[in-house]
Amino acid sequence: MAEPFPGISLGSIEEPATRKALDTLMRHLSSQKEAPSVSRLAAQWSSSVALTNLSATYVDIYSAAGSSGLPVSVDFSDAKQVAIEVQWARAGLDTGVHDLRVVNAEGIEDILGTIPGLQTGASSLPFLKLPLWARDRTRKIKLQARSSVITDDPTFHSCIIRVK
Repeated sequence: MAEPFPGISLGSIEEPATRKALDTLMRHLSSQKEAPSVSRLAAQWSSSVALTNLSATYVDIYSAAGSSGLPVSVDFSDAKQVAIEVQWARAGLDTGVHDLRVVNAEGIEDILGTIPGLQTGASSLPFLKLPLWARDRTRKIKLQARSSVITDDPTFHSCIIRVK
C-alpha cells in the first residue's frame, strides 16, 4: 500500500520516527510564507454610456430617470483591499481632465476610490486599503464622473471592482 505522504511514516504518535516526522512537518509548515491573497470580482458595469456635456462636478454615470446611478450591492466581507479598472473613451474634441470615482450610493461622501486623469483605454487604481465605511459589510456602490471642461463628451464603457 502506498504511503499517503511519501517519506512520512504514519504510525503511533509514541514511535520516535512518527514523532520526528510530525516535528519535521510542523517546522516546514511554520516556516512557509503566507500565501498570496487572491482577488475576487466584486462588481461590474458593462453598459456603455455616452456622457454629453459632462459636468464639472461629479454626476452619476448612469443617470437615466429613476436609475439612482444604477448602484450595485457589493459584499465586502473579509476584504481588506480594493482595486478599480475602467474602460473610457475621450471624444475627439475633448480637452478637459476626466475623473471617475466609485462612491457609496447611500452617502456619496463615502468614496471607495478615484481614478484621476482618464484617457482613452484602460485606466486603473491599484489595490489600496479598503475604507472603514465598507469593511465587513454589504454596501451599494455607484459610479460618478466629472470633467474640467463642461463641453466634453466622453464615453464610459465598463468598470470592474476587485477585492482581496
